[in-house]
Order: sequence, then structure tokens, then C-alpha cells
Amino acid sequence: MKNISNIMKKRTILVILSLLFITAAALFVAGCARRAPQTPLSGSSSNAQQRQADLQSLKANGVQVIRLGQTVRIIMPSDQVFIAGTEKLNKNYDAVLNDVASYMNTYRIVTARVAAYTDTQAARIHRKALTTKQAEEVQAYLSNCGIKARLIYAQGRGAKNQVAGNYTQGGRASNRRVEVSFRFYTLK
Repeated sequence: MKNISNIMKKRTILVILSLLFITAAALFVAGCARRAPQTPLSGSSSNAQQRQADLQSLKANGVQVIRLGQTVRIIMPSDQVFIAGTEKLNKNYDAVLNDVASYMNTYRIVTARVAAYTDTQAARIHRKALTTKQAEEVQAYLSNCGIKARLIYAQGRGAKNQVAGNYTQGGRASNRRVEVSFRFYTLK
């Protein structure tokens, strides 16, 4: 009788865990649907049109997009992407991140990297930890928007690779940035 009781308890626990798992999966999918950008268009001319529309929207929002051969680099100011001094994404910037994902989805991506940078104002260990968390947040967001997670990785760079001097407010603002770079291949 005790064995039957134990088996029933274990089955009940398994059923409850299964229901919790299914609920969590449904919530995750609902979150993706809420954040998902437009689905990439099928034809190459449609992809080009979508890419151009996304590019115009990104530039209008102060995002730099640099293409060199089969590599694209997207540069966003951290002060707009995140709540100041944190790794928390600024919800007002979701539309721009959606445009980044939509733009990326018009390409056949081989690899992608999200790198976050900061200025030299904070302690070195804090800079590295903060930028690592920021890069991971953007990576997770883009993954939720359909960028294949196995192809994208995050990297916190701290105050490395400065693009301006840290002795002015404008220079420090330029150094606080998120760069999404990816390589793609074209079909012949």
C-alpha cells in the first residue's frame, strides 16, 4: 500500500512539473511573439526592400550601420539602449532593437557578436561586469526576436577599443556603445 501511495505521489509531482513547464514555455513563446519583428520576406527583392526600410528606421534613431563586404556592424549608443548605468534594457528602445533584429533577419547569418563597451569612469572590474551583462541582455533580446542563438554570442569589452577621448562628456558618451556585428553569406 505504501508503494502505491509513493508511486501516486511521484506521478502527481510529475504532472504538476509538466504543467509548470508547459506554462513557462507558453509564457516564453508569448513574450517572443510580443517582441518579434516582422517576419523576413521571402523573395530577394522583398528582403532588399525590408532591409532598406529597416536601415532608414535605424539611421533615423541614431544607429550607425556599416557594411564592409559580407560583414555588417550596427552601433547603438548604450545611453539609449539601457537604463543609465545598468544592464536593464530601456523599454522605450524596444522598437529600435526590433528593427535591428528585422534587419538582421533579412540576411543569412553565419555568425553574430554583441559587444558592449563603456567609458573609463567606473572601476575596471565594474566596467567588465556591466558590459558583459549588457551584451548578454541584447543577445537574449535578439535571440527572442528570431536570431538563431547558436550563431550569436555576447562579449563585454569594458573600456577597450575607445572611439573617442574620455576627457569630455561627448567622448565618454561615444565610448558607451553596443556593437552588433555579423557575417553573412549570399546565395548565387
